Amino acid sequence: MTQLALRKLSQDRLTIEPVLDGSTLTISLAGTSDSFSVKALGLYLGEVAEEVVRLGLTSVAFDVTKLGLLNSSSLKQFITFLRPIKLGTLKFTVEFLVDDQIPWQRRCLAALVRMCPIDVSVRDINGGAPGNGSGGIPYAMHSPSSASLRRPS
Repeated sequence: MTQLALRKLSQDRLTIEPVLDGSTLTISLAGTSDSFSVKALGLYLGEVAEEVVRLGLTSVAFDVTKLGLLNSSSLKQFITFLRPIKLGTLKFTVEFLVDDQIPWQRRCLAALVRMCPIDVSVRDINGGAPGNGSGGIPYAMHSPSSASLRRPS
């Protein structure tokens, strides 16, 4: 069995815990990811990328179901993490596990799915549809058509 180099991290009100299961690394986040923990989150995500390469993993899952807040600075850390995937310099899939009973989780992470629609997905832990961050409905269906934007005559 391969030894996981990542360790559990507790920073301010954020806890990050890794678990390796076969070729999937699951990172559980709990608490609050705000401006007090954003630097630690960014550094940890860098270590996650290094560990994925070192172990030759094919997928990473981020369980955010116990996360009460993910502010925009923390979201930017995930954008930075996903950039090498978007550019093709790293190749693995990323899945965000959310609880659809907490609507902000899917809405917030939808931007990451739009950034890397082939390699990033969002899945409800309660059995909801996996997909592109919008409950499984394509984004185009959420865009108002030009006809619906016209004022009635």
